Amino acid sequence: LSTQWNFMDVFSLDKELLDMLPKPVACLLFIYPITDKSEAAPIGEKLPASTEGVYFMKQTVSNACGTVALLHAIANKRDQLQIEKDSTLDKFFAKTKDSTPEERAKIMETDEGLNTAHESVATEGQTSAPDRESRTNLHYIALLNRGGKILEFDGRRDGPVSHGDTNESNFLADSATVVQKFMARQSDDLNFSIVALAKGESPF
Repeated sequence: LSTQWNFMDVFSLDKELLDMLPKPVACLLFIYPITDKSEAAPIGEKLPASTEGVYFMKQTVSNACGTVALLHAIANKRDQLQIEKDSTLDKFFAKTKDSTPEERAKIMETDEGLNTAHESVATEGQTSAPDRESRTNLHYIALLNRGGKILEFDGRRDGPVSHGDTNESNFLADSATVVQKFMARQSDDLNFSIVALAKGESPF
């Protein structure tokens, strides 16, 4: 991606701290625990995978939800994020542009460039990444503005999920409201975290 865009932690949903993040914010990557409570009380309106103007893919690789969330975010914001021509991402999206969500997942499984990048990045940082076969209930999704709607992208689903109207200037505040609904559904759990993809440098 263009070096103008950076991932940064979102430390609070308080308006004052959200306002400190640089704008625009292209998407939020949100991690939350999958539990009986979350599965029993889905939030939002399910949309078909074929929704016009939307790139959706399934997740078939275990513990790759973060990568799938990233691919959803970048694919649906390609026009804004300035992907480097002939890069691994550019080639993957060109290859899968007309594929079904299931076909995109299969191509991801065997794409050498993506797999190399995934393995390399997964070993960075201070936290050991789980291997593909280990079981974890923590799950990444992407939230972004597409066509004036907050859309949730989750490779476990059959298509995106709409969480109502938004626009470029209100996306961050509107998405924070959606995240609060997820957290209220599992108010006895603290395993939530958010990362924003924004144009600029983190203020923290």
